[in-house]
Amino acid sequence: DLFTIDSCDTAPSVVDTRWLFLTSGSAGTPKIISHCFDALVKSTFVKNEATKVWSSLFDPMRFAGIQLFLHCVSTCSTMVVPSSSSPLANKAAFIAKQNCNAISATPSALRALMTCLEFKQLELNQITIGGEVVTDDLLDTLKRCFYKAKLTHIYASTEGGVGFVVSDGIAGIPISLFERLADVVKISQGSLW
Repeated sequence: DLFTIDSCDTAPSVVDTRWLFLTSGSAGTPKIISHCFDALVKSTFVKNEATKVWSSLFDPMRFAGIQLFLHCVSTCSTMVVPSSSSPLANKAAFIAKQNCNAISATPSALRALMTCLEFKQLELNQITIGGEVVTDDLLDTLKRCFYKAKLTHIYASTEGGVGFVVSDGIAGIPISLFERLADVVKISQGSLW
C-alpha cells in the first residue's frame, strides 16, 4: 500500500516512494521526472472536505491529475473524471450529472465548458485553474457565472511541482509574491524561474 488513512482526522501513514512523470515536451523532448511522495502531497491539506465533489479535466495519470487525486484522498473528497475521448457536451453533462461542486481544469477547457448549458448550471464552490495563462476576461466570466466559487490559480510544473498558488481573482502573479519567495522564484531575462 502507498498510504493508509484510518480516519479523516489523522494524517496518512506514508511509505517512501518515487513517482515518475513525463513532462509535456513543450520545451523539446519529453523528460522523465521523479518526485517523492512527500513532495507530491506538500500542497495538499488533510482536512475533511467530504462534501466536495471534484471533476478534473486533467489527465488523471499526468502531474496535475495525480495532484488532484492526492488532494481528494487527503481531504476525503470525491473525484470524478469524464472520459477524455468524450465530446465536450458529454463531458459537461457528465460533470453536471455527478453534481460536481469543484473543478480543476486549464483555462482552455473552462472556456470550452462555458459554452455548455449543463456546466453553467452547476453550483461550483471551488475552481482551480492551471497549465496555461489565465486572463482577466476568463476570471471575470467565472466570477459572474459562479459567484460563490473560490478561484485558485496554481503555478506548477512537472519538473518543480507546485510552486505557488494565487487566489486574488486577478490575472497574473502579484509582485508581493516575488518578494516573499525571492529565494525560490525570480524573473531572469524576461522569464519566470
